[in-house]
Amino acid sequence: MRSGLARMVGGALAAILLLTAAVAAATLWSDRRDRARHDSDMATGVDARHSGGQSARSGLIRKIGGALAAVLLLTAAVAAAALWSDRRGRVLHESDMATGGVGARAIPIMTANGCSGCHTIPGVPGAQGQVGPRLDASLADRVFIGGVLANNPENLIRWIREAREINPHTAMPSTRITEQQARDIAAYLYALR
Repeated sequence: MRSGLARMVGGALAAILLLTAAVAAATLWSDRRDRARHDSDMATGVDARHSGGQSARSGLIRKIGGALAAVLLLTAAVAAAALWSDRRGRVLHESDMATGGVGARAIPIMTANGCSGCHTIPGVPGAQGQVGPRLDASLADRVFIGGVLANNPENLIRWIREAREINPHTAMPSTRITEQQARDIAAYLYALR
């Protein structure tokens, strides 16, 4: 599905680029021709005000070129939004599959268990805590979780459930939430990238 969408967007952009290039070439050719006529008329003393049809045609071509440029920009914006949405969906799916959780269920779990009191977490209302580390897009790139565990989904799930059993000196409490709830939270956090 993703490759079909990418091909469709790419084909539409290529067609619009070709059309815009053709109009731009026609505009440049028309402007060059009008300048040459104007220079010729000035050299021969002919009144340039009587060649109004040529400048009207050139103005029309410029307007068409401007409209095509606007369409090109709009198409590029729509294509970028579609590709971003496709990427975002893929990231959500990958994090759900890697953790066995459903990230969409995590916000109420984190709110009910006080995660927002200690951590700053994008997308979680009131999660502006300063005690624990920021749980943002950088989490997926960190080497360690809690300073002691290798960063992988199973260790993050373990850490969320039983941090004090892993490191008795951590400020992170053992939440004792269910394994599925911890998987949902891990899926949400890994999807922030």
